[in-house]
Amino acid sequence: MRFGLPRSPSPSPVRLSTRPRSSYAVPSDSDSDEEESTSEDVATPSTSEPETSSDNEATPTRKSRFRRTAAEQRNIEDTIASIRLRTRHHDSYEEWEKQTRRDAFKTARKEAAEQKLVEVQDERDTALLAQVHAQQMAEVEAQLKNLTMQQAAEQAKFEQSWKVREKSLWDRIEAGIKVEQDKEFARLEAERKVREEEERKRQEEEDKRKEEERKKEEEVKRKEEAEKQKKEAEEKQRQDEQQRKAADEEQKRKEDQQRQSDAQAAQAKDEQAKALGGTTAMDDWRAARENLMRLKNDNTRVAKGNPQAKSTWGNLRRQVVRKVGQVTNDEAEITRISNEIIDLANSASGSSILLNSFYSSIAKAILLQAETEATAEKASALPIARVAHRLLATLDGLADVFFAKLVQRVGGWPVPAIPPAADFDGRQWKDSHERFGYRVSQDTGAMETTPQHIERVTGVMRVFFHILATPPGDKPISSRFFQTPRYWVWFARVLSSRSLLASDVCVSLMHAALEIFGADARKIWGKQWTKVLALIYDLVQNGIGEGKPLGGTSPEGTAGRLRVKLEIDKIMGASS
Repeated sequence: MRFGLPRSPSPSPVRLSTRPRSSYAVPSDSDSDEEESTSEDVATPSTSEPETSSDNEATPTRKSRFRRTAAEQRNIEDTIASIRLRTRHHDSYEEWEKQTRRDAFKTARKEAAEQKLVEVQDERDTALLAQVHAQQMAEVEAQLKNLTMQQAAEQAKFEQSWKVREKSLWDRIEAGIKVEQDKEFARLEAERKVREEEERKRQEEEDKRKEEERKKEEEVKRKEEAEKQKKEAEEKQRQDEQQRKAADEEQKRKEDQQRQSDAQAAQAKDEQAKALGGTTAMDDWRAARENLMRLKNDNTRVAKGNPQAKSTWGNLRRQVVRKVGQVTNDEAEITRISNEIIDLANSASGSSILLNSFYSSIAKAILLQAETEATAEKASALPIARVAHRLLATLDGLADVFFAKLVQRVGGWPVPAIPPAADFDGRQWKDSHERFGYRVSQDTGAMETTPQHIERVTGVMRVFFHILATPPGDKPISSRFFQTPRYWVWFARVLSSRSLLASDVCVSLMHAALEIFGADARKIWGKQWTKVLALIYDLVQNGIGEGKPLGGTSPEGTAGRLRVKLEIDKIMGASS
């Protein structure tokens, strides 16, 4: 945008030349200068132009057009003089006009800057409006998208309804067609059945005739085949009977030889043990059974028949069961519980019947606790064994009762020995669980399974092995059944009996015994114990003879062999 003031009449010579000039005007310095330059420019061609000849007057040339009259020449000279005067003249108006132009330029620049600021603000507002517009457009597009989706959903719904209607229509059409087809098929089927029935009757007559002929032939063949099979079966049965009798006789002969050799070996060992002043496995087993029967007949039954003794015994039994159930692997608790049970036993020492009955309760409580705790967690056998060791070392007569109850709970494994077919007094066993120490559930009446039997016997025997491994201390146990040498006797008897080695219970007990006292036994018996370990390792690797593996072929026996092997490797590795 341009600004300016209305121009005043210009003193320009060009514009002044259109007006008659007064001879009295005073030219400005600029006018005089301009006149000089103009006069010089104008005069120069006039003076430099040559005059043309008279021959060319009829046809004037280009130079003849610059000739001026005297009045024009004078006017030019005046103009030049005026310009010269004009250039030397100082005009206040022109200064004012120049200043006005400068002010106008400044004003224009300021307004232009303000206009630029307004344009920047307009651009920012335009951008903001564009952003708002874009947002509104996005909202509109989203709304249009939603409307499109709704329209698509409605279109799909409409198409689906149309398809359903079309399908229903075609279903009705096809149903009508199918009805007509079914009618036609029914007619054709009826005709076909009639034809088939006629054909069937004819075929049946033919088949019946052929079947009668075939039956006659088969009857003849069957009779011949039956006679042949009967003769072959009789011959095979006769041969099988002969082979079975021969195998039974051979097996019986081998068993008789084995029993005779085992009996001879056992008799020789028993005689050798008796010669050395020792006892045999059967002697220990009979002693335990005699002590158990004597305990029942002479003590517990008598105490039950006496109301006062029964009441006192019941009170003592409840206390010892509660105290044994509180045993933990803490030396102070073990000492406290042991002393309290000893005090209870001392309070019953006035009557031998009551004391032996109480000893039976102590042994039963310890063994039941072992069956419950040691079966679930083998580490809990140690504190139970330490309490039992203190009681066995302190209470006279408890060892025989405890060993008798131990044999009653787990069979002949504490000895170890296989119980004979009859009890020590010749009485026949009621059943196998009484003979081998199996437990029968009081709730269901069912006998425990083999895995349950192995776990229970192993838990109880862990307490027994811990008692054998406990150092004698100030008061050693006087009974031979619970002294450390009994550990060696147990392994010697087990390894000398092939029947015991074939049991899956045996291999589990061997692992428990080795785990508890195997490393310490090598410190006591040295190379002799190493030989025992080597013998056990060889039995694990090669079996016990006649293709029979150590511990039998049951899953429990297989797992027990692997544990025994690992335990021997551990003992020998720790000792090397």
